[in-house]
Amino acid sequence: MRSRRGASAIEFAMVLPLLVYVAMGTLEYSWFLYQRTQVVHAVREGVRLAAVSELDDSPAPAALASARTADVLDERGFASGDITIVTSYLDLTGDGAATADTLNLVVTVVYQPIAGGLVPTPSSMAVTMSMMLQGAK
Repeated sequence: MRSRRGASAIEFAMVLPLLVYVAMGTLEYSWFLYQRTQVVHAVREGVRLAAVSELDDSPAPAALASARTADVLDERGFASGDITIVTSYLDLTGDGAATADTLNLVVTVVYQPIAGGLVPTPSSMAVTMSMMLQGAK
């Protein structure tokens, strides 16, 4: 019976690193998904603002989308040096009419892991969203 003393402590010491790793992985991926959701929200808000803006107004819809997306990401605590915003227009009908244009917004954000790289995660997250411009010309 004496040889079983301390066996629970040794077993716990052997299992503890695995439990910590699983807990940190859960925490890290939860944080990643939360931040990705914040980026999706910011991109949608920027594209939506551009989509409903008047096309004759200044600034251009692409500039509105970029500025609003950057503002929302800044409000959410993302560092401006970690954000890349690219806008483009797509003419889906091919007739050159501004009301048929679609704004495409691509935002890439560098992901800062909270576990210090203990758990492998993507180094960045990219969100692409397109919306048809609705403003009257």
